[in-house]
Amino acid sequence: MHRIAEAVVWVLGIFVVLFLGRIALLFNPSVDLSGFERGEIVGRIFGALTLGVVIRWVWIKLRKRGRVLSPWILVIAALALGSSLARDVTLIPPVGAPIDTYLEVGAPYDIGPAPADVAAQFAEVFDQAGSTATEVREIREAGTPVGYLLVANVGGTAADDFLADFESGFEENAGAEASMSTISAAEVLVGTGPDFAGIVWNEPPYAVVVYSLDVDSARALATSVMAAYR
Repeated sequence: MHRIAEAVVWVLGIFVVLFLGRIALLFNPSVDLSGFERGEIVGRIFGALTLGVVIRWVWIKLRKRGRVLSPWILVIAALALGSSLARDVTLIPPVGAPIDTYLEVGAPYDIGPAPADVAAQFAEVFDQAGSTATEVREIREAGTPVGYLLVANVGGTAADDFLADFESGFEENAGAEASMSTISAAEVLVGTGPDFAGIVWNEPPYAVVVYSLDVDSARALATSVMAAYR
């Protein structure tokens, strides 16, 4: 019975360690992890187990009895992983608020449906970028269209560098430039061209984008959008 109980503890311990180590992320197709992040997951689990072995070995040496290979190794590893998990939010699968949470704008603007052809064009671009859901709205001032608001589920996390992809996309347009800036304490990418200006920021798992005719208008729209849903 003792061996059966110990075997059960080993099985449960392994399950807990793998769970706290976020091993499921490696097999979740909806979470786009870099090679470094995948290695970090494996390394974290291996490191916790190594710590468990070392502590158990020291304990056995001090007591001068018992055996190193014990389920206590898994208990120590689980405690180590649990404590680090509380400080690590970059590898947790993005959940985010509902996408329509970000479809807001404040006075003097209002939003409404975007023209079908414009919405389809934007949606196609984001679909090619891997978006699983895209919403497009027209922003108006006193009934006059002044820009567009887009929210796309690109599966982003707080650690993502996906703004670099948008920077490349902006600069593919003739005469366009892109640079990083800050609006309402948020890091944003500002892209400008001969007849457009776009501002992109990260709201994991979404990319939020505001387009207008010039950079001053785009900044005003982005500020209004951020203030409306925050």
